[in-house]
Amino acid sequence: MFFFKLKVLIVVFFAFLGLVAFSFPSAYAFDSRGPGILGISFGESIHEEITQEALEKLGIKHGAIELIEDANTDIDFDEFLHKETYAPQHHFDRGPDKTNEQAFMDGSKYVNEQMEEAMKYLKNREEVGRSQIGEAYEAMGQGLHALQDFFSHSNYGDLSDGDKEKALAALLDPKKTPPANLKLTGYDPKADDPSNPPGDGYPHEKYNKDKPGSTKDSEEKINGNTKFDLAREAAVEATKEFVEKMKEKLKKEVGEIEDNKLWRDCFLCRNEGSDPPIYQNVMVFATPERFLSSDLNDDGDTSISAS
Repeated sequence: MFFFKLKVLIVVFFAFLGLVAFSFPSAYAFDSRGPGILGISFGESIHEEITQEALEKLGIKHGAIELIEDANTDIDFDEFLHKETYAPQHHFDRGPDKTNEQAFMDGSKYVNEQMEEAMKYLKNREEVGRSQIGEAYEAMGQGLHALQDFFSHSNYGDLSDGDKEKALAALLDPKKTPPANLKLTGYDPKADDPSNPPGDGYPHEKYNKDKPGSTKDSEEKINGNTKFDLAREAAVEATKEFVEKMKEKLKKEVGEIEDNKLWRDCFLCRNEGSDPPIYQNVMVFATPERFLSSDLNDDGDTSISAS
């Protein structure tokens, strides 16, 4: 009898999880759920796939990627559970009171604020304590969520090469403006159908590229590639650029040698047994040669060959 009740409880529990997962809206962003059965998510979501693919190319190991991914996808889950925390700039959504340019500038400002937040924790690691490096990962994940959503919530794939370059430049520099023909998908959380605001000419419901087949627009092809595939590919490249720009800005602020030390101190765990517990769990970057432009050994001497 006990085992029968236990089985019933397990079935009810998973049914509840399935109901929650199934009801989770895909309207906010690139899909933050992995592939699933009966609404229960298994595997990597699209946001996670994008983040992992980009960061692995930069030499970042699995553990750090997982922490950044968690912060990335938590944006959607938190706003689903606490709808009052929703903010359009977290997703490059265009609200009913914003123009495309205004909504873009809000999103760009947020992305760059999260980059600065991550840099603050990295630079002040000795003062605030090494455990605060997790805060840097969180800020990175949140900024990357918005940055990735830009490509699935816009007509980026339809732009000319010149306008794409202008949009990318403005994405990581809030002082620059996007091309005039850039469109962001409309989303109004107060509307009866938030993804399809009344009278909106470019609503999220019809023009998002959040996952394959999410809209007819996402399945349209440009030079043989669907707009979803183009959005995903662009998001991977922009994710890499975000991290590379953060590294470059740190180098300008603290100097090249200190920057390399900082990067190693915050992201590498060379002597696993001797590091504090937080480092054993969190400091999991590989040694990316592209990030180590100076020849440094552990003592700061220039005896390690680097490109």
